[in-house]
Amino acid sequence: MNIAIAYCVAGLSTFALIVLWFLSAHKTLYRKRDAVYKAQEELRLHQNGYEKRRGSPEEPTAKHMLDTSIQIYEQIRTAYNKAFKNPVYRVPGVLMGFKSII
Repeated sequence: MNIAIAYCVAGLSTFALIVLWFLSAHKTLYRKRDAVYKAQEELRLHQNGYEKRRGSPEEPTAKHMLDTSIQIYEQIRTAYNKAFKNPVYRVPGVLMGFKSII
């Protein structure tokens, strides 16, 4: 009887640990992926703005803003991919459908 209780406690605690691991990984990867998507949206806006201002006196400013937006996007995307490659996040991330962003 005591062994059955010990097995139940061990099983429940292991299950709880796995659930917490997956929840933590999901929360982290979701936030980082969401930041990448927002940076992509910002990049598209700056690309469109640069295209509209091409040939005008505002072109250098629009080009600078586009270059800055590209750098920010690359940094955010690199941070997401780096977190995703970490085994702590990769195992549950793959099982939950997260992917690297190229």
